[in-house]
Amino acid sequence: MTLTTGLAGSAFISKALETAGNLANDAAEVISATAGRGARPGSGYTPYDWVTDTDHTLERHTRRVLAREFPGVPVIGEELSWAGPDSSDRPELFWTVDPVDGAANYVAGLPWCSYSLALVDRQGPLVGVIADPYRGQIYAAARGRGMRANGAPIHLPLGGMPLAGGIICTELPDASRWAG
Repeated sequence: MTLTTGLAGSAFISKALETAGNLANDAAEVISATAGRGARPGSGYTPYDWVTDTDHTLERHTRRVLAREFPGVPVIGEELSWAGPDSSDRPELFWTVDPVDGAANYVAGLPWCSYSLALVDRQGPLVGVIADPYRGQIYAAARGRGMRANGAPIHLPLGGMPLAGGIICTELPDASRWAG
């Protein structure tokens, strides 16, 4: 699929949003039903990088659905293939999925994880969905169409949200200490 034939129409973006939303709903149900089961330390880059049966199941399901609905559009997944395209051979269009984003929390049964899926083109994210299974929220956005939470428009204040009093979390890409 090329950008000129596939992305020019809003029908393509609508289909991508609908498919991604359906996958996010599926994932929210699976994550809620399986939290804390089938986990083992992964072969990732940190001792905190967990891999679960749920990760693998959701990523396989996502790949099957996307291959059927968007043939020829590659899928880059965190669990089954994490070899993100570099700038020299990056495809015009690809999906990227993290089936259980926040797996350490999921493994511990903490209600702070999500399913993350995006359709990316050469300009950046085109469509994105995040499922927050514990709050029953599906967040969706598409370039030029704004954001929604469970179908209702989200409007952010001009100038963004203040960070004062907020919590920002991340994990370091290796087991070293943060130099900051």
